[in-house]
Amino acid sequence: MSQRGMELFWGTLRWVMGAVIVAAFVLLIFSVLLWATGLPEEYSPIYAILSFGVGCIICGLGGGKLVGKRGLAWGMIYAILFLLVFFSALFGITGGILFPSVVRPGILLCILAAGLAGAIGVNLRKE
Repeated sequence: MSQRGMELFWGTLRWVMGAVIVAAFVLLIFSVLLWATGLPEEYSPIYAILSFGVGCIICGLGGGKLVGKRGLAWGMIYAILFLLVFFSALFGITGGILFPSVVRPGILLCILAAGLAGAIGVNLRKE
């Protein structure tokens, strides 16, 4: 594998795992807020979408910075990769019982936001 290929592989792994950790941390913050402050539980899907959105944006930004061109497309691709990894981990932990309550139309907004973050990431890249 070429030097550039290895750089993309390890960079992708770093950004995706970092985004998974941040999204899990945001979910943990929302769950503590639900428990401690009495936030309405009927908005739980919105809290989950916000957490996924944060992870998608981080991953899309990293994808744009890594690839360096076509940030909108690569940001969305990296967001889909992030969601696949995050949902695989989530469903593995819960035995797949959360599938209907997590997949919502808001996921598409998260992917679009990641595309915009990827476009920003391309412009933040230092040559």
